[in-house]
Amino acid sequence: MLEKKHIKHAAQIISTHSSTIAKSISNQHKYPQIYIFIENLMYLLSKSLENITNKKALTEFKNTGFKNGNMTLDQEIFIRTVDLFPLVSQSITSILKEKMDHHIISHDEYYILLKKIDEMILHFNSGYICGYLHFHQTKVDTHLSEELMELSVPIIKIDHHIGVCPLIGEIDAEKATILMNKTVHNVVDKKIEYLILDLTGIGSVEDSGLQQLFKAVSTMELVGTTIIFTGIRSQIAMSSALLNMDLSKKHVYHTVRDAVISLSKSSENIL
Repeated sequence: MLEKKHIKHAAQIISTHSSTIAKSISNQHKYPQIYIFIENLMYLLSKSLENITNKKALTEFKNTGFKNGNMTLDQEIFIRTVDLFPLVSQSITSILKEKMDHHIISHDEYYILLKKIDEMILHFNSGYICGYLHFHQTKVDTHLSEELMELSVPIIKIDHHIGVCPLIGEIDAEKATILMNKTVHNVVDKKIEYLILDLTGIGSVEDSGLQQLFKAVSTMELVGTTIIFTGIRSQIAMSSALLNMDLSKKHVYHTVRDAVISLSKSSENIL
């Protein structure tokens, strides 16, 4: 259980260093709007942190993200902003690790605190994406809309803690960003512990799309979801190697059936 004094201390640290974190992240881009956006997000996070265990607070945080996404007009700013959410989480983790007194807060409390902060950022992120898509849905190019519909398959829950997400079609950076952030949102909402990403149906994937895919995987792993890959072809494996993405450290199976059987055996061993 997190003590209020530790939550308050963490909120003060985030508030104090919000400008520094926003500046370091936004310096990677030419848009001043991104700096303002990140600084506002940090401020909101520090103010909402004391209600971190309240589910209603998470819903409100997601609604705030929705309103922000609904006001984002530029598609490039939207894509770049979504790409920065994991960096916000990493920056907060680094600053808390440096500034918090670990002689006072236990390791378990510190871990719970970071996990809750990641959860808040994920809720804001999913709201932001939904808000943007809601506002722009009538303006989306018909061809792109059809491709997105082809890609936007739901997570199929095959057990109370296992989900399968089959990816279909061609994947570039833009479509990977939208697709995978929807997946991140569903993983949080459906409390998926193990997510099987089946790549069997992918036609082709750009290097930039593969990078976005792995960023989303890292984000989902931050909130405790174990990602399992199936159906990886030689083209994707070679691209991963060239991009220094080490698949040998991931859970990889030939088919979805193989992955499910392995998970079932693991559950039996635990029981």
